[in-house]
Amino acid sequence: MYMGHLDEAQQQFLILKENKPDSIDPYLRLATIYEMKNDLDKALQMANKLIDIVKDRQDDVSRYYLKKVQILRRRKEPEEAIKVLKYIADKYNYPARKKIFDVYLQAGMYKEAEKELWKWKWDGEYYDAQIVLNILKGNYKKAEQLLTAHGHSIDKWRYRVLVQLLARAKEDYAKEESSCKQWLELNSDIVQVYGHLSYCMFHQNNKEKQHEYAHKALEENEKKLEEYSTERTLYETRKYRLLTLLGRMKEAEELSEKIRKMPLCENCPYATCKDLEVFVMEAAEIMGDKEKALLLSRQGNEEYPDEEDFVIMKNVMERKEKEQC
Repeated sequence: MYMGHLDEAQQQFLILKENKPDSIDPYLRLATIYEMKNDLDKALQMANKLIDIVKDRQDDVSRYYLKKVQILRRRKEPEEAIKVLKYIADKYNYPARKKIFDVYLQAGMYKEAEKELWKWKWDGEYYDAQIVLNILKGNYKKAEQLLTAHGHSIDKWRYRVLVQLLARAKEDYAKEESSCKQWLELNSDIVQVYGHLSYCMFHQNNKEKQHEYAHKALEENEKKLEEYSTERTLYETRKYRLLTLLGRMKEAEELSEKIRKMPLCENCPYATCKDLEVFVMEAAEIMGDKEKALLLSRQGNEEYPDEEDFVIMKNVMERKEKEQC
């Protein structure tokens, strides 16, 4: 929306707010701008003002409350975020169950997340959530049993994601490769899947294929950088990963410093770039620094308890460490 021109957009909407103090748009836009700039106090002020304007309307205005939820998640205020979600679920019949579950996971509140699942209908989304929760808790066997028994009810794209995660967790890289290739057939996120295939080839010590897939992903990623200006941080972060897989570590390091100064993606519920931290952890492993990879996986798991990659890396590295003793 405003990537690269946040200050200019901010000034324009501040003027619009003064001229039209009861208009929705300037408050919504300013909340987003402040959020992307990580000025979360001001973002929350704008979101609250926005809600003051719309709260007495008779139509469904839940999307404006969701802006506040996202800001609260970035501020690490899960209880407040859940209060808002439950409010719009009651008032507007908003389907809040998945977001409530996600808020609990992001806060590392696994017991509360599990209790929330007891209220769900046993559908594909329920089993998806159960599998994710078990992966995060390191219960891979239980996660695999659920996936085998109920995978047919899960969205095809999500099914491929879960198969790939569990294969990596078990260090079954041949199965991970097969899953990623089937994932490609869904014509989903080509950059992400080629990146996974390249990383999978690294684990199989196939440098030629590792570089081949990384080059393909990098080519597609350059197109995305031109196309999706509001998601620039996301695609720059993926570029960092691909550069490390190609062994271009100096370029990758320079890019990581640039990314840390960039605005966050518009729809990201985190106050820092989680994907970058995952890929920095992977880079340590790629460079052969297993001790650093383990340290980063533990730190990442503490900071982002809803990210499967940190748990998987931590468990794999700790298992290898025990085997060497």
